[in-house]
Amino acid sequence: MLPNIKNRITHDKTIQVVGVQFGRETRYHILRLDNTNNELFVTEKFSSLSFEGLQSKLDKKYPVILVFSGKGVLNKKVKRTPDYKSKVLLNVNTNEFYFYEYQQKTEVFISVARKSIVNAELELFANNKFLIVDYSIGVFSSVLLKSFVKKEVLASDDVVLSFTGNELDSFSKSTEEEMELIGEQQLSAHEMPLFATGLNYYYPNEKLVYDADFLTINREEKNFKKYFELLGGAILGSFFLLLLLSYLLLGYYNDKTVEANTSLDMLQDTYSRVKVLKKERDDKKAILNESGVFTSSFLSYYINELTTDLPTTISLSEFLMFPNTKKIKQSEKVLFKANTITIKGISSSNLNFNNWYKGLKKVSWMSKIDIVTYNKNRQNQYDFEIKILIR
Repeated sequence: MLPNIKNRITHDKTIQVVGVQFGRETRYHILRLDNTNNELFVTEKFSSLSFEGLQSKLDKKYPVILVFSGKGVLNKKVKRTPDYKSKVLLNVNTNEFYFYEYQQKTEVFISVARKSIVNAELELFANNKFLIVDYSIGVFSSVLLKSFVKKEVLASDDVVLSFTGNELDSFSKSTEEEMELIGEQQLSAHEMPLFATGLNYYYPNEKLVYDADFLTINREEKNFKKYFELLGGAILGSFFLLLLLSYLLLGYYNDKTVEANTSLDMLQDTYSRVKVLKKERDDKKAILNESGVFTSSFLSYYINELTTDLPTTISLSEFLMFPNTKKIKQSEKVLFKANTITIKGISSSNLNFNNWYKGLKKVSWMSKIDIVTYNKNRQNQYDFEIKILIR
């Protein structure tokens, strides 16, 4: 599982394959390849460029693969023996050469180039900030494309590869510029090794053997850039997610703050009104305390005294304890007649009224009792009003 995840992260969707053709002047051919859904496509191609022109066509954000061919590159077929490399190059130091091999059971097809000319190109690309992640030498990488064509010969650069079944049998020089159809893509002969080398980069073939250890650091740098981009993207995405979350939380808490402030204003207004009402209540209570209306004998005693012997022929319609002295105005202290009781009512018997009135005059706590009004009404009854002064 972990290797699969790692491959997905480090997978290069786009690579640039550069054919380096040695000669009187080094020429360059470019294929830009796109690997989507495990299918490899040519998206752009350029040919016969100088290195200065090459730089304007290559994008430094994509890795580069080099394919070396032309003058100084030797293609050979040898028997697969323990010392087959010495038979390719006689009386030379093999450590001064790069070998790119296609190994079969009994035979090896080898392309050889001096390290000095290959390293010079590698250094040139590296000095101009291009990241080289793979390479090939010669024409034999094109063997990987045999499964795409239904014939026994295959053009690869300036040679023709001959097959017996799926086994490479021989190769020969060719001066014709042949075209090959790979899938739905038309490729020229000199583009075949470029496309095949790109294919081997994505899907390595164990029969192609070459030394690529010196490029390990470049591949690790490429993977590091991928990890860094992924981490940077994740951090940037997390930052924007947190920013969005903080924005939403800010809006939420702003709404809650507005609601809380509104509730607080309402509570403060209610509290202010309660304080006013409480003050009014306390003021009125103080006034009533001054008037004596909260004494223990205020109501029960006087009502009991005045109504105990009340004749059945008399009905009281109004009983005013300590009536106010004048009409009450707003914001004005209320004044009561603290020693006065006013009684109004109706009597159907003149005799009974007189007897009741005489009895009231004998009550000890009264200092004075006066009949304010006593009039006969239309119902032959008597309306009366009595004013009592308390000692």
